[in-house]
Amino acid sequence: MEKGVLMKKIIVFLACFVLTLSALSAQVSVDPNDRFYQEAQIWEVRGLIDRLPQIRPYPLNLVKSILETVIFSGLDEDGTLTEHNKADVELALYEYERIFSKPFHVQGTGGGIIGLQTGRLTADTNKLLSDPRGTSVSKFLQGKGAVVGDVALHPLVSFSFNIGENGKIGSWGDVSPMYSNYPYDAIQDAAEVGPLELYFDANSNISVGTKDLYATAGMSRVGFGPFLGEGLCLNETSYHSANMFMNISSKFISFTTLFSAIGAKTNYGDDNLANDKYFAMHSVRFNPFKALSISFYESVVYGGRTDLSYLIPAPFMVIQGLGGNRDNLQMGLLVEYSLLPNFRLNLDIYVDDFDVEKLAKLKLDGKNRFAIQGGFLYTPPASACKLFGMTYSLVTPYTYTHWQCVSEESGKIIGTGFNYQNYTNNGINIGSSLQPDSDRVAFTAQFQPKKNLKITLASSMVRHQNVVESLTDAEAARYMIEKAGTYRTDGSIYTHSMYSAAKASDAGADHVDSAWSKLLFMSGNHTMYSCQAGVNAEYEIPSVKKWRVTLKFGYTFEYVHNKGVDSVLYPGDMTGYVAETQEDGSIKFAFRGVKYDSLDEITSRADVQAETKAAYENWVGKLFDQVNNFFSLSVKLTY
Repeated sequence: MEKGVLMKKIIVFLACFVLTLSALSAQVSVDPNDRFYQEAQIWEVRGLIDRLPQIRPYPLNLVKSILETVIFSGLDEDGTLTEHNKADVELALYEYERIFSKPFHVQGTGGGIIGLQTGRLTADTNKLLSDPRGTSVSKFLQGKGAVVGDVALHPLVSFSFNIGENGKIGSWGDVSPMYSNYPYDAIQDAAEVGPLELYFDANSNISVGTKDLYATAGMSRVGFGPFLGEGLCLNETSYHSANMFMNISSKFISFTTLFSAIGAKTNYGDDNLANDKYFAMHSVRFNPFKALSISFYESVVYGGRTDLSYLIPAPFMVIQGLGGNRDNLQMGLLVEYSLLPNFRLNLDIYVDDFDVEKLAKLKLDGKNRFAIQGGFLYTPPASACKLFGMTYSLVTPYTYTHWQCVSEESGKIIGTGFNYQNYTNNGINIGSSLQPDSDRVAFTAQFQPKKNLKITLASSMVRHQNVVESLTDAEAARYMIEKAGTYRTDGSIYTHSMYSAAKASDAGADHVDSAWSKLLFMSGNHTMYSCQAGVNAEYEIPSVKKWRVTLKFGYTFEYVHNKGVDSVLYPGDMTGYVAETQEDGSIKFAFRGVKYDSLDEITSRADVQAETKAAYENWVGKLFDQVNNFFSLSVKLTY
């Protein structure tokens, strides 16, 4: 592009925005997964813009400021375009046009995914790929029509929205790689027309303030921190929520706070859903010098009561104490360091619980529940490769999990009771997509040979174990003597560290002793490996008669070893015990016609141990290897 032509485009675009305050954009301020946020992160790492706010999405005036800053970063004092930032300036101009060029946008999206899955039994783990299991083909069709935009009602006020109807045929779970979330927010109360399921899908935000001090309220997905699409505290690929958040940014210190209303599912994670569950977080970030940023943050999940105390800008640890320390509270430390130009190191340490006494003795093997995420981002200058990054993530057993008793007095836990404490929204992980007792190493490379063509290469390997396999024989038998449907023993976020109280007079639930005395990370005998490699391409056809056409293609190869480790291990299919109060006031436990003084006597019975072992062997015998190939194609029309 010639310098004179580029300068004219810069002047025209900026002038049009200033004169057209009612312009509409492409929903960038209500969708934290919009490609703009990846581009903004690249510009931040390159030093073209100041540090970005930690919570996403951003208000419209901040989006405008970021793009203008990048555009003018490529000009020297006399207004001449410099060569080293030319590609960034052209991309910023391209995004400026995409976001602000039209008074309104109507979008139509349609596409499909085909999944080819081949599995083979591996009950004998020394014999690889034995006993053919068969091949299956799954299909998924998706379409959505919507009206989208960002309205600048005033230089300090903007309104963002994405309102439409979403339709699908097939199951997303059949055609998606492991640890990936559904890209749409409507998943309940469908109108069915034959095989087609129709959902009303809507998000909207209103923001008030300047680019450095603003508040936002509405319904949308939310992301936090430098790990886009995979944050430990907040993951923007998770389900949407009703939010209120505020950001204050300055050169040396920033503050962010969020309060969300989310959906609760049962202890067993079934399809039932309830309201009155809440998530809150806040973060204080310090910038001691330009290359270093250090943040301390807290988050909490709670519910079953109306309590707005977590809106107060005070330590959550102190606020939780007002209610008896019963909520699911976490703390985090986030460090971002620009080691070299165009190169940034990120480290996030998220702590759910820790054993103070053992840590003081430098012993890690205790009730320590935490997640760690670290990695780097490199943005090569003057290259078609825009980004190369590596991330390592680790989630220890029982992190993010939490039990929910029927009442504080009884200590009883039932599978059908709603859980207002675990780290999920509508059954979807709020933070990392990894389940507890997992780790992952992931690589990504993003190429942009043209401003309207983006190619992303990604690969990862995940290890996961079911922590229940690491428990003692007696602890495993405790699951078996309960009624079926009491516990989820699949090692997921629904597998918690408590048993239901043995008798109604107990003040609280019983501990799973190993979970309260050991770390248990990767201590089982069977590990599930998920290895993925894929490519995604996005090409935007230049505007034709006010239409913008975007084509997307994706392919992912996935190999899963020991698939089934994440299934229920101990179903609890024995006849449940009964706690009986005797004439003298003592408690006896009746089981299969015999009375006992304690549950330990029941779990040590030979028949109970035999049935527990049989359940374990049945679980091992169903493990298998699976090879998946997923092909996706979609087209989006924007007017």
